[in-house]
Amino acid sequence: MNITIRPIADPQREIDLTHRLIAVIAEELWRLYGGNEHLNWLEAELHLQAIVGQAVILRGHRSPEALAAIRDYWAPKSQRNSAHAPKSHAAHPHN
Repeated sequence: MNITIRPIADPQREIDLTHRLIAVIAEELWRLYGGNEHLNWLEAELHLQAIVGQAVILRGHRSPEALAAIRDYWAPKSQRNSAHAPKSHAAHPHN
């Protein structure tokens, strides 16, 4: 997975932001919860993949049910609709 952008000032140039985005997420995990640098990095990669996956689904104009399931997955526990929860929902770190 690579996350790249093309600056408006230089649209022919592509900048890969993947490493920096993962680093920011891993640092925030460490700041809030401590832990291990390696494990925080792996968790940050998973979070970034989930964010990118949501963007791909949203950009692809998937069904209203799929969009509802994504919103429900990331909603606070008290606001979730279990009808939309994916099977892996129990493993989500925000539970």
